[in-house]
Amino acid sequence: MNIAIVDDEENIRNLYKKYCEEWADINKIDLKTELFTSGENFIFNYDENDYIDILLLDVEMKKINGVELSKRIREKNSDIQIIFISGYPEYIGYGYDVNALNFLIKPIKKEKLFELLDKATNQMNNKEKFIIVKNDGINTKISLKDIFSCISDKNYVDIFAQNKSYRIRMTLTQLLDMLDDRFFRVSRSEIINIEKIAETKKDYVLLEDDSKFLLSNAKFNELNRKIIEFY
Repeated sequence: MNIAIVDDEENIRNLYKKYCEEWADINKIDLKTELFTSGENFIFNYDENDYIDILLLDVEMKKINGVELSKRIREKNSDIQIIFISGYPEYIGYGYDVNALNFLIKPIKKEKLFELLDKATNQMNNKEKFIIVKNDGINTKISLKDIFSCISDKNYVDIFAQNKSYRIRMTLTQLLDMLDDRFFRVSRSEIINIEKIAETKKDYVLLEDDSKFLLSNAKFNELNRKIIEFY
């Protein structure tokens, strides 16, 4: 999980980081926290940090405040769980405009933050799953439901998704470890999404994007078992 903390006070940033790490330890969550000193600092690094899951965002900051920053984020990303933090309760209404998860009043109580982090995690778990891969040097989020197939090519894997393809430097086995139960390895170099199957024959499987993958007898039987188990 990735949490970003945007606050112009260093002691506050470090305190929130400490709270988040305590919460992650309690819940046995692998956590990465990133600290930003201002809204400008976050925007400057945003393209490299668009994989952030939860954002703890101070409302009162110089130049770009938390409200303006959250609006800019929502133009590009509707999935980040935003938690506003402020010493002034009159800002609470702004949270509705950007679908913020909640609003914390300073000084925040650790237990209340833990409660909101639990809530954010539950909402994330109920959303569609994604993988994050580096494509052309940029971290790219790909929805699993959009993937049709993955085909290895030496040290690379081509991911064929809805209306787009991605070429990443990774082994097929490494990629398979990132995927979930809807994916099936039809050969040493090919993975398909069984939700995208349009037709299955004894010697091949046809996907909804008209891509065709040959099947051995063993793989045909294994695929049928996989489909039964999945559905």
